[in-house]
Amino acid sequence: MWRQRTLIVLRRAAFGLPVTVAFLDCVAYVAKVEGVSMQPELNPEPEAFSDYVLLNRWASRSYELQRGDVVAIKSPRDPSQRLIKRVVALEGDTVRTLGYRERLVTVPRGHCWLEGDNHAQSYDSN
Repeated sequence: MWRQRTLIVLRRAAFGLPVTVAFLDCVAYVAKVEGVSMQPELNPEPEAFSDYVLLNRWASRSYELQRGDVVAIKSPRDPSQRLIKRVVALEGDTVRTLGYRERLVTVPRGHCWLEGDNHAQSYDSN
């Protein structure tokens, strides 16, 4: 009796594990949002709990970014870390900066301008 149950569980795991790994690697994965840079939209109370987001790998292959989209990127400071930011401007747009020498910056071709919703606590394009 227990052998049959064990075999059933092993068969399901043998099928389910590769399917799950392929899904997470190619289609989408869940990421934990840590920190306060996207408050109040994400992680409104980081001491109490963390938000999770579903990151769609499949759509990113052909998706055209739009202002307001929330994206995950590799951190320029630590490429092993992912950052969650909002697209504020696209190539050719002019952005009013917060701390730059130049008050207005034009986003170069092939780039976008990313910011956290909580400007005071965010490491981003600004």
